[in-house]
Amino acid sequence: MDGRRREHDGGDVDDSLALTLGSIYDAAPTPPPSPPPVAAPTLPPSSTPVVFSKLPPVIFVPKLPPSSPLVPHAPPSLLSAPRSTRCRRNSLPPSSPLGSLSTRRRLNNPDASPSLRPRGRGADKANGDEGALLPAPFPWVRADRPALHYTLESLQLKGIMSVEGSATCKHCRVEVPITYDLEAKFREVRDYVAANIHTMDDRAPEQWLRPQLPGCGACGKEACMWPLIPNEKREINWLFLFLGQMLGCCTLDQLKFLCKNTSNHRTGAKNRVLYYAYIEMCRQLEPHGPFNV
Repeated sequence: MDGRRREHDGGDVDDSLALTLGSIYDAAPTPPPSPPPVAAPTLPPSSTPVVFSKLPPVIFVPKLPPSSPLVPHAPPSLLSAPRSTRCRRNSLPPSSPLGSLSTRRRLNNPDASPSLRPRGRGADKANGDEGALLPAPFPWVRADRPALHYTLESLQLKGIMSVEGSATCKHCRVEVPITYDLEAKFREVRDYVAANIHTMDDRAPEQWLRPQLPGCGACGKEACMWPLIPNEKREINWLFLFLGQMLGCCTLDQLKFLCKNTSNHRTGAKNRVLYYAYIEMCRQLEPHGPFNV
């Protein structure tokens, strides 16, 4: 302000001061120009808008190779189903050839009704592999169960008054038939059992273990007629042996067969199993007799 004022007033002093100040400003370096701002790259315009959302992760399952036509595979619905459902679905439907096998058997064999088939262990072996009822070997034996006999009253109503069997001489080997009166021989065994059942102690007496055999009329020998006992246990004439008190001639295995098919205890020595066999035969002929001790 003073210089300018002095310039107006007149003088060179103002000019020298102005020149000095001007030279200082002229000698100062000029700063370089700042670079132009870098523009941010622009993305190309997209026709599809980008939408961000919270979705569950996607699991990619690799594609399996094509299966062979000879090896069946379960559909995906079975693989995702519970185990119990898969077991039910994997079972054969009734319309399949294997599922209708039992139906074809019933149609081809209408006589083999399930209600007539015996139950229990050993029933199929005794009555055949297919479970069909075999004819009774004797008229006093029931067909549905081996070693099971009719009662004394039922046999008398059927007109059966005697029981026949066969015996072979141990000396001359002759085979002769033997006939026992049904009611008389049963009363003989029944009265003995009723009088001694409390003292037997579940053991067969000596006269049952070593029975008194009849004599041979051909050679005249005494106590030599051995009862004919077939190898097939189902064909044994149990009632004939019981009435003649010759059940002791059977082996232990044969006596166990009788007890097995009549639901009796069959373990132990022969005298115990033989006792059960006699008591069982008495119960079959007289179900309400004094034999349940």
